[in-house]
Amino acid sequence: MKLETHNSEIRLNRHETKTQMKIKAGQVLLVLLAASAVMPAKDPLLNVCMDAKHHKTKPGPEGTLHGQCAPWKDNACCTANTSSEAHRDQSYLYNFNWNHCGVMPPKCKRHFIQDTCLYECSPNLGPWIDQMWFDPAKGNPNVVVAKYYAWKKRSSPVGMENVTPEAGKAVCALPRPVLVLLPLALVLLPEGARCGPPAWGSL
Repeated sequence: MKLETHNSEIRLNRHETKTQMKIKAGQVLLVLLAASAVMPAKDPLLNVCMDAKHHKTKPGPEGTLHGQCAPWKDNACCTANTSSEAHRDQSYLYNFNWNHCGVMPPKCKRHFIQDTCLYECSPNLGPWIDQMWFDPAKGNPNVVVAKYYAWKKRSSPVGMENVTPEAGKAVCALPRPVLVLLPLALVLLPEGARCGPPAWGSL
């Protein structure tokens, strides 16, 4: 009887060991499953640089970036030279002068420089990159602007002011939010153009 009891205990221990192993294996699988759910999948739209005039081909550490571009120094799409040029009043980046409509107040200028640094340096703009850039060989950008204003005029309530821009002023008539959000659009402004109020004092 003792032998039978001993054999039963051995079988019971083996069964418990197998059950414990199954439970532990299940726990390990559960932890791995949870970890894979928590870890973000590699997003092809992040950690990419725009295919644009002053951007690097791949993001990477840049060492030293100037002023407001510094937050991207560990993984940047811009070079140190580009970040420095973004802070100059007359920059070679887009042949643009921050003071083209009069002396820009420091707070306003800081905003535009920060916006330029984001555009030039961030490797995480992939979701907003539109690969359908304007091709000068395929048409005049003022035609696109004119179509926008024609649509806006048709869809405006009766009594709204005429929103169609004068000839040659189509670019200046772009809505200010477009100009604020897309610094590249400012490049389209003719040299010496005066858009909006004669000075920045009202901002």
